Amino acid sequence: MFKALMKLVNKMQPLLNLSTSLLLLLGSTMAQAHGELIHVSSDQMVIDTAKHTATYLDKVKAHQGQRTLSADRLVINQGKSNSVQKMIAYGNPAVSTYTSPDKEHKKSIGKARQIIYIPNQHLVRYQHNASLEQDGNIFKGQIINYNTQTEIANSPSNPLHPTVITIPPYDRHKNTSSTSTKSR
Repeated sequence: MFKALMKLVNKMQPLLNLSTSLLLLLGSTMAQAHGELIHVSSDQMVIDTAKHTATYLDKVKAHQGQRTLSADRLVINQGKSNSVQKMIAYGNPAVSTYTSPDKEHKKSIGKARQIIYIPNQHLVRYQHNASLEQDGNIFKGQIINYNTQTEIANSPSNPLHPTVITIPPYDRHKNTSSTSTKSR
């Protein structure tokens, strides 16, 4: 029994090493961008070393500091240098959240059937029934692009599905304007 178990462990060792390496690599790549490791959990994981892809399936949860992602499926594409090239989350909807570390703890919530993150472009693209909410502002469209470096959101023109933004009134008691989501 013990020998059979050891044979199974030895056969799975390359997959275990690859998955551990991928998680460490993903964590270190994301840590460079945000200073913290990323932790992913799901019911299933499939790694395709030839295509440099990892796919997480069912009840996917990813956490990194103040950032979270919930999805039905998450696909991570790596380049030849093993850096994360693109992450694509799918859900009905997939949901990303960010809570600012400042004393106000402002929360941003993005939802879409597909969320694409391209780290080297600082781009998060919310596609298909997309919405982005921050400080009471609600930005809806078929596609919303958000630059994580400049904090600028935009939505391309689509005559069949116009972009809609809801802006709450100015709150004199807080002495702040609630329009912190920038768009162009």
